[in-house]
Amino acid sequence: MAKRQSIDYAGLIKNDFWTNHFYNKAYDVVKDRKWPIVIPSYNRPDNLFIKWANNFMTEEKNYPIIFVVRKSQEEMYKNAEYIKGKSWISILAFEDDKIDDIGKVRKAIVAELHNKYPIIFMSDDDVSTICHSIYRLMESGSEKSQAIRIADGSQVMAMWQIGMEYGMKKYNMVMSSGLTQGFSFMKPFSDVETSICLMKGLPTNICCLDIQTIFNNGINFGSIKQVGHDDLDLLIKCLDKKLIVGSFQWLTYSTAPIGTTCFCFDTVQKRFTYQQQQMIQNHGDKAWVKAVNNRDLDNIGINWKIVRQEYMDAGIIGKEKTDLFHDLWRNGILIREAKNNFEEITNG
Repeated sequence: MAKRQSIDYAGLIKNDFWTNHFYNKAYDVVKDRKWPIVIPSYNRPDNLFIKWANNFMTEEKNYPIIFVVRKSQEEMYKNAEYIKGKSWISILAFEDDKIDDIGKVRKAIVAELHNKYPIIFMSDDDVSTICHSIYRLMESGSEKSQAIRIADGSQVMAMWQIGMEYGMKKYNMVMSSGLTQGFSFMKPFSDVETSICLMKGLPTNICCLDIQTIFNNGINFGSIKQVGHDDLDLLIKCLDKKLIVGSFQWLTYSTAPIGTTCFCFDTVQKRFTYQQQQMIQNHGDKAWVKAVNNRDLDNIGINWKIVRQEYMDAGIIGKEKTDLFHDLWRNGILIREAKNNFEEITNG
């Protein structure tokens, strides 16, 4: 019997994959027009996000970060080990009683910043990695998306910004999201043909928001005691106004496990049941909002098929698959457009 050939499957990662080209080029394109990453935080100046950012961000290469904190903790954050002395990090403080739950913090952020920073990234402080994915052939012969967890986050944020700029220019997109790493391993999630997806995705943990357009449409976050899941509540309000949202499936992130600290419950299950009840009370009249139970947690789901049909019936999006999913990269044309701030390209 012939000896089985030894194959280096790690070498079958496609280093020339489109997302790697995008990753290598994006930061230089947007380095002079970067959008801020706004992070509500309470009692965690040494949070996972800033520890991750300190692995690669420097005075010369970074993305601006704004921590939004209670006034009583402003000095603690300013003098924190991972924050002090860094010009690319700033602190925005509100009176304690104005932002005493996460939904109220986000509401204050939108109201305060929508004119100064029309577009922002908004992240939880326990997001620990943001990266892109590429194609990989596994030893078993299966094809997967591989998250590049050691990526330079500044370059990944630049990828996201360029993708969002494209979505805003072409579709008037007001919100975009990625995938949590636990659900980002399927091969189609890194396919270029579906690298921008309209009317799909959930803005949990971290998202990109056109807060100026959202605010001008009379939409904002709400107190979690009144709306349940403040991020899903914002998404539902945007969909109810027929605004365009989307996702980038090649964009992936990881975060800490869900806790109960923002509610007076002793288990995550009780917290989620309460939030589900609040959301059904507020939005249960919509055909595309549904109560679900995933992994023993009561939650809220969006029936995207019904949502997309409503948008099609209203003439907001087309009825072909290519109107919902298509090639964002287009063999590098995206970068050429971004360099020209999306002015019309006339010479090929």
